Amino acid sequence: MARWAEAGGTLQAGGRMIALKSDPIWSEISRFGHPWPPFDFGSGMGVRGVSREEAVRLGLLAPDEKVQPQEADFNARLQASVSGLDSEQLDDLAEVFGDQVAFSGGTIQWLPDVISGFFGKARELGKLDMEARNAALEAATPLNLGVCTPETAELVRQASGGVVDLSGWRLEMTLRQVYHAVLGHGEPGAIRPGSGAPAGKAPVTEADLRAAPLIWRMADTYKPGVKEYLRHPPRPAGWPPGIQLRSNIAGTVWVGEYVLDMNSKTLTFGSAWH
Repeated sequence: MARWAEAGGTLQAGGRMIALKSDPIWSEISRFGHPWPPFDFGSGMGVRGVSREEAVRLGLLAPDEKVQPQEADFNARLQASVSGLDSEQLDDLAEVFGDQVAFSGGTIQWLPDVISGFFGKARELGKLDMEARNAALEAATPLNLGVCTPETAELVRQASGGVVDLSGWRLEMTLRQVYHAVLGHGEPGAIRPGSGAPAGKAPVTEADLRAAPLIWRMADTYKPGVKEYLRHPPRPAGWPPGIQLRSNIAGTVWVGEYVLDMNSKTLTFGSAWH
């Protein structure tokens, strides 16, 4: 209660700590700057909802006040202190997460919009003529989504009978392949008449794209991919043209397909679905 009061919160009768979900008090009491629990290490404090009627009775809402939604990415402000880490440890973090993080002022911050930006660009490309689209694809820089985790590398190694070793491999997402996936699966707003996309094929969504690096880091199962998305140099015996990984994320099974490039030890995003 003292922490709540010091942060500017109002104590209701009986010492109850009640505020609107949009009230900045929730971020103020958090060691981590987030408006949801946990609010501190070992604090043991959580939240539960109260009815609109009670909020009105307590004066938090006017009787006829309409609550407007505030939509924000769950990880929009996700960051952590990197004070105390040496340059080698910082390099390790950058290697693991690639372009999805940025370092600034002693913190490492998650950048939730980099993949969403690729999805938006892919949809806009569907509206351009071929010359402008090809120019945009040529100019686009691939996203570096980090190196393979030891857990995923070991999973693939065991499932492939010790043949496929992805240790040190990096995942990349190119605008060309994202555009191909979005267009080929008929995402509304991107597919062009006469493109030849099969009827009834499930769209590749923004959520599918954003899941691709998570599947890569937290894979549950592996099987070799069979589709040749791109031309690549010859592969060692037993190596497939690509890999397919599955991961159960928050109760949903996501599938990612990735294309192998033996020369650069890079996996390129091919497609994803759930």
